Amino acid sequence: MSSKALIRVLDEKQTRRAKIGNRLKELADEIPMMEEVWRAQSIRSLEIAMWIFIKNFEHLRGYLVSTMQEPISSPAIEQGYKQKWEDIAVEITRFLQNYVAAGVSYLDQTEQMVNDLYGSRPPSPEYWRRRGNEFTSDPLSQFTKKLRDYFMHFSTVTPAFQIRYSAATSEGGATLTRSPLLPVRDLLTFGASVIS
Repeated sequence: MSSKALIRVLDEKQTRRAKIGNRLKELADEIPMMEEVWRAQSIRSLEIAMWIFIKNFEHLRGYLVSTMQEPISSPAIEQGYKQKWEDIAVEITRFLQNYVAAGVSYLDQTEQMVNDLYGSRPPSPEYWRRRGNEFTSDPLSQFTKKLRDYFMHFSTVTPAFQIRYSAATSEGGATLTRSPLLPVRDLLTFGASVIS
């Protein structure tokens, strides 16, 4: 084979490689725009939102449990008692706000994804029935949504702590228990302003 023929063959191979390379680049640019990729990313996004919701619940629950299990001592004996419980109340508030916000955000994202996927066509009658029962008309779901609105637009709810004494019984000695309380006065005020 002459050197000109060899150069021509090499040029043709290089041109083919360049065309294949360009086509691969076009495909690589198209893949992220494909509907299937968008759906997979949407589902992954919901998985992350659910993970955040679960982690916020675990943090809130863990903090509450550890707070409730901490030994109770006399406020007169413990130095810094008031500041300590104010700090704990602020942490509980932070965990509660994160938990409520993550839950409502997850519901909002789910609804948006379903609307994007199905538009006005319901995926199934069962979906809309369950959605109505579990989120639209469920009092706890409605309370959670309103609590998020309260946190975002009205005020911060900081819990107080109630300590209860139980007298000794035949099964055991006297006990002191501690539990956090959310003040309801402001919540009721906010609820009335939302309703009216």
